[in-house]
Amino acid sequence: MIPYTWLNTGALSPLLIAASDMQSALAPAGRQAAEISQLWWLYLWVLTGVFALVAIALFFAILRRGPASAPLPAIEPVLAPSAATERRISTAVIGCVAATVLILFVLLFRDFIAGRSIDALSGDKEFLSIKVIGHQWWWEVQYNDSAPSNVMVTANDQARTAIE
Repeated sequence: MIPYTWLNTGALSPLLIAASDMQSALAPAGRQAAEISQLWWLYLWVLTGVFALVAIALFFAILRRGPASAPLPAIEPVLAPSAATERRISTAVIGCVAATVLILFVLLFRDFIAGRSIDALSGDKEFLSIKVIGHQWWWEVQYNDSAPSNVMVTANDQARTAIE
């Protein structure tokens, strides 16, 4: 049995799979798949960073509060924060909203570029037209083409070519 180490937890699996000749979702074979893979890795790392920053902020907020067993001093409640506190909170909120909008626009822009690149790589704009007709006990499939000699109709795994 292999001992449980950081090597078999998956930390190196993307590198090991990409280096092998085996088929893998982490090793794209075509240019379109490479575009999608790059986009996916960008989303993964950006959103991992956002998650880490939020977790760190939450950790510091919990630490700042102090121990729960400490008695609270008996003071008057603050109904309105001071101008400095209000300015600091406003600056923090505006900064977080601006960072969120910036991150979303970067991801949107990169997604748009990937979509355009994938569409440009498709090259052939003449698509295959397929018409599927469901009958009571069988399926009829018609493969239409611009050339009448290439129209094909299949039913129950029997193919016949229609010549007009």
